[in-house]
Amino acid sequence: MLDSIEVAFAILNSHHAGSNGRRHTPDNTVVIASGVSNGGGAALRAAEMDRSGLIDGIAVSEPNVTPVFDPSFTIRQGGQPPLSLHSRPLFDTITLVNLYASCAALAVPDAPMSAGASAGRCEGLSRNGLLKSAGVPAQAAEAQAVIESYGILADQNYLQPAYGTLFVPQSIAVTYANAYARAGVERNLCDYSFAYAGKGVPAPLPPDAAADLFATGNGIPPTGRVVLINNNAPGGPREDRSSTPDQNLPGALCLRELATRPSAVFRDSLDAIRATGALRGKPVVIVNGRADGIIPPNHASRPYYAVAQKKAGAGNVRYYEVTNATHLDAFNAFPGFDARYVPLHHYYFQALDLMWDHLVNGAPLPPAQVVHTVPRGPRAPAIRPANLPPIRQDAAEASLVRFTGMELTIPE
Repeated sequence: MLDSIEVAFAILNSHHAGSNGRRHTPDNTVVIASGVSNGGGAALRAAEMDRSGLIDGIAVSEPNVTPVFDPSFTIRQGGQPPLSLHSRPLFDTITLVNLYASCAALAVPDAPMSAGASAGRCEGLSRNGLLKSAGVPAQAAEAQAVIESYGILADQNYLQPAYGTLFVPQSIAVTYANAYARAGVERNLCDYSFAYAGKGVPAPLPPDAAADLFATGNGIPPTGRVVLINNNAPGGPREDRSSTPDQNLPGALCLRELATRPSAVFRDSLDAIRATGALRGKPVVIVNGRADGIIPPNHASRPYYAVAQKKAGAGNVRYYEVTNATHLDAFNAFPGFDARYVPLHHYYFQALDLMWDHLVNGAPLPPAQVVHTVPRGPRAPAIRPANLPPIRQDAAEASLVRFTGMELTIPE
């Protein structure tokens, strides 16, 4: 992020210098560091590391940021019990979700895109002593309760079956494991590998897919027709989820153990991505959807906001939590999701506008608040302004996010 800003200045001065020869510099140019998800986390970390004064303000959406754990405060949503064990790394939460979610999906019978739901995973978890209930329906409810007890909001339950069907937690868990272990794909960490598998069995990647892979692949399988492979499948390696009736439970257990019993290399990697919240006095706006099913608010945006408040010189730091908004707006196009969710990106654009107005015109940033949106409802009519109330300077008292130093309070 910091390097990209310096590159941007070099390009501006090379191609768009003023007629009077005036150069663009951090002193005469407004720079807003911004990004979504991993990009949002990068912007916050860049602000913490910016010793050259490159960045004037930060506006991010659903940042993948893991703050240093501060046990001196709890997080409470409405009248729910306070959460003391917050600020868990994404690898910790995603490996837990990866382990339990395909069983828990059976507890959400009306969820769309739930082909990845698995009674076999429920039964496998029970065999391993990780679920105590008898019968698949009770096991599914218990699996869902395990996820929620980890500080992962119930608002994500309706989304998680679709994420599991599209391999989201599985693939994030595997690729992050390789990153934190600093392991190349040839290591086959937890006996996973990557390959084309046209009929479930690894095969040479077709030439047309190989040619398109660089342009169309995002590095997270399944992508560009490359999928996750379970190397230990009975009868030989095959596509991961279909490889066993329990969806390769040993692989999921192995990934979970990397999170719960990390090696020294793993611990170093996880420590290296911790954010301090020391923003060097820069103003920051964070927006996050309450129904984020990938980066749980209790372990990222919420505690980061609190940690930043406790730092000297934290400046104007604001947190805006949007109800009925998720991590992936693209899902809002699908039946079932369209009636329930609103686009978080709308509020990301508003955050950028608020930060610009603050930096250029001195306008105060609205107070931290929950924005209560209105879903479109059955048959999902065209979205209207009434569905997307703005972040308000005069937000109602009941909507304000408050931090006492000992408790972060999020209104329902």
